[in-house]
Parts: sequence; structure tokens; C-alpha cells
Amino acid sequence: MPKYEPEGLATRESIDPEDYVITTFHIRTQETDLLHIVEGLSIEQTTGTWIRVPRETDEVRRQFLGKTLGFYRTPGPDYTNIIAQIGFPMANFLPSVAQLMAAIAGNIFYVKNTAVRILDVQFPKSFVAPFKGPKFGVEGVREILKAKERPLTLTMIKPCVGLETSVFAEQCYESAAGGIDIIKDDELMESPCNCLLEDRITAVMEAVDKAEAETGEKTLYTINISDDGHRTLENAEKMVEMGANALHINFLSTGFTILRDVAEDPSIKVPVLAHPAGAGMWYRGMHGFNYPTIAKFVRLCGGDMYILPTSHGKLFQPYFDEITSGLNSRASFYHIKANWPIVGGGVYPGMIPVNIHELGTDIILGAGGGVHAHPNGSIDGAKGMRQAVDLYMQGGDFENIPKDMKELQLAVDKWGTYLKPKVEGFTTEIMPEFGWDGC
Repeated sequence: MPKYEPEGLATRESIDPEDYVITTFHIRTQETDLLHIVEGLSIEQTTGTWIRVPRETDEVRRQFLGKTLGFYRTPGPDYTNIIAQIGFPMANFLPSVAQLMAAIAGNIFYVKNTAVRILDVQFPKSFVAPFKGPKFGVEGVREILKAKERPLTLTMIKPCVGLETSVFAEQCYESAAGGIDIIKDDELMESPCNCLLEDRITAVMEAVDKAEAETGEKTLYTINISDDGHRTLENAEKMVEMGANALHINFLSTGFTILRDVAEDPSIKVPVLAHPAGAGMWYRGMHGFNYPTIAKFVRLCGGDMYILPTSHGKLFQPYFDEITSGLNSRASFYHIKANWPIVGGGVYPGMIPVNIHELGTDIILGAGGGVHAHPNGSIDGAKGMRQAVDLYMQGGDFENIPKDMKELQLAVDKWGTYLKPKVEGFTTEIMPEFGWDGC
């Protein structure tokens, strides 16, 4: 008998890619029998266990066993890196994210002396076919806001929680009056005792309607409907009935399947913002998923917009993963519409040029403190953000800001630009990548 079981090994040419979900793993291990580790993952996540059992017949294995399709070794100082691709048979599960997660990530993180990260998931067309993806995506949101080419601006109301409903709504009005395109609840703002969901949607929509009447520009308000199970969908339906024009879901705390339920509900005819609260546990460490894969799942499950950590600011991911996540938002993906990455986490007006340069114009620039801590308050903070976008799109120089952009000038005087920051804790160059994630 051969040492390694031939049923679990295959060339890419020998399989029909429509029959498999192909997952790429980065495995870091101190073990020596490398192929045995990869083969073990493939068996453990499909037909087998630690020992062959009588009813795991050859016929069962031929149809349902995972296939190791690629195996590439890179030595390290005290460990070995492996890039491996495993094909998981579509025969094992329905087109379901919940079932797929159990297949590709169920027990893989338990291997002794070994760390495993998921780098990519390649979906066959038959898996993706039932998914509807974003209802609006890039083009749909642009149409709502009548913004044809420029990046969009977004602000998170700060402080994150603690504001009374009337004060919260006032800050929303100021943001909209200053030209912000999208106002987002913070991920922590759900339904606190002094700013309940029902009270907040009424007050805020009145505030943004007032601003629209004055400026002629529409503002989306993404109200945070995240809750347990079916209550998230109930919140979504109720908020839309009460006038909500956009929604916010913490998709990791509620689950990808809840995000999909809301996004695909025919009665929910507003854009959905997907927030990755808790994502650091998934992508900042030795185990888990990389962020580009998370971004692909968000798009599959219908997020029109999602928060994208970057290689600068306070929400961090390595530069390469930042760029790849952005590409995963717009690259061809069967019938699934492109969606919006939201650059957020410590963004201020002087950082906008580098964000657009890295990710293009189909991005949303999200600033909380960078709007509301402006020396002249939230209205001028919002104006400063819009002026920064306009100046970049005009090919302007942030070292020589036009005199009619005084709100932007005050923001740059206070915080500087990305290359010349005046804010402690922000970098002046791309953060180095140590190990997998720069931690």
C-alpha cells in the first residue's frame, strides 16, 4: 500500500471545476510530514476521521472525498510554509454559506504545531447561481446619490454611543448639511436606552430630509439593525416601513446568512452596509481567513458596502491584502454586482489622496473623528471631507489648497496630510508586514 492515499490526490486537469469548491490554504507547520498534514485536512473535512472506518467505502471516497489539487512548499527559519489547494465536492453540501463554512473551516484549525489560514475560495458557477448578491452595488448607489464618478464620503456619528436621540439627529443633520453622502451608525450603536431604534429612525430621517431640502443633495443613513437571529430581519422590515433609506448589519456577529437574508428579501429595497465587527479574530493572527476572502463572502451575500481596513489608519491590514480586497470588490464574479469598499478607521481629509490612489474612485471614504472633531464642528468637518474629494478629482495640490476651501485647510492645519501627519499614532509610510499580518 502506498504511504499516501491516491484517492485524495488529483491534478486540476482531472476534475471538473464545476463539481468542487476549491479552497487555497496557507499552512505554517513544524511538522515534517507535510503532505500528510494536507491530506489529513482533506480527509477530515470530507469523508474521514483519524482512522479508516468500515463504511467509508472506496465508492464513498470516490464521490465525496476532498481532493488535494496543489501542494507547494516554502521553507522558513523554524517552520515550513505550505500553499495547498483542496477541492471540496459540491456533492457534500447545498449552495449554502453555513454548510460551506463547516466544510472548508470546520476542524482545520486544530492541527498540532500547525497554523492554517484560508487565502481564497474559488466558487463554481453552480454554487453562486442561487445567490443574488448586492441589490444596488456600485452603480445602484451612485444612481441614488447622483454621484457619477467621484468617491463617496461617509461619516460615523461620534461618540459611538451615549447621545440622546435629539442630539444624535442634530449631528446627522450637520453631517448631511455639510455634504456627507452617507451617515453610518457606529457598529456599537444598536438600540441603547437613550436612543432606541424606532425613535432614532424617525428623528434622523427628518434631519436628513431637512438637509436635503436645503442642499438639494440626498444622504443615505445606514441604521444599525443587528440583533439575534430573525430579529435582524424583523428590524430591517420595520425600519424600511418607517422610512429608512439604508441599513447597517454587523455581519460577523449576526452571521453571513443573516446578511444574505436581509439583502435578498424582496421587501428590503434599500442598500445594505456590512460591518466586520469582530473581524480581527478572523484575519489578524496565525489562524483564520485573510480579509480578501471575507470581502468576497460579503459581496456574495449581498453587502452593497463594507468596511475595508487598510495599511494605514487605526484599522489595519497589510497593504497587499488591502489592495486584493479592493480588487475582490470589483473583479468579475459571475452575475454578482461590484460593491463598495469603505475606507474607515482613523481617516481624516489629508489621508484622502493616498486612499484614492491605492483603491481608485469606486470607494467610500469614511471619517468619524475626522469630521466631528473639526475645529469648527461637524458641518465644516463634512465640508472639509467633500472639498478633499473635489480637490483630488480636480488634480489639486494638498500643499496649496485653494482659498475657497477654508474648511479643508483648517482640517489639514490640524491633522496634516498622510505624508506629513500631525496625528500621533499614524504612519508616514506603508506599515511593514511581519509574518502574516503585520501584528
